[in-house]
Amino acid sequence: MSNTVSRSLTEDYLPETKLYLAGDGPLRGALEKQVQALGLKGRVIFLGKLPNEQLPALLNKCEVFVLPSLYEGNPKALLEAMACGLPCLTSDIEGIKETVSQNRNGLLVNPLKKDITKGLTLLLRDKFFAEQLGLQARETIEKGFALEQALEKEVVLLKDLIAN
Repeated sequence: MSNTVSRSLTEDYLPETKLYLAGDGPLRGALEKQVQALGLKGRVIFLGKLPNEQLPALLNKCEVFVLPSLYEGNPKALLEAMACGLPCLTSDIEGIKETVSQNRNGLLVNPLKKDITKGLTLLLRDKFFAEQLGLQARETIEKGFALEQALEKEVVLLKDLIAN
């Protein structure tokens, strides 16, 4: 959880928003202390590591998916959220920009600025826009990440590697 995400939750205009954090990592203890210090206990829920079969149910309960990473390849969590039709607010960085197109199938923001707060506010207030992003996100996965297409891309890559 970045400082900008935690600040977003403390803003008066997002009073009902809850943040669910799935997964574990070395920063969990520090994050729990930050949540306590900011008075966000009860609004930030640490779920820990979840079995893969529980993720679709969790994602389908959410209104927005946020991935404020500084470095990513092609994150599986983002692809899963898009497949569930969630509007995604994520970092404007290489790897992610190959899948998410600004204002078409998601929102790309600078994770170090107040862009996350602005993006969250937009997606939570403009339900129609959020729904359209979610529909386009799902379509992106259906068209660009189908098993047959993924296998074709892999075969092309392997042939190129063998040829060179």
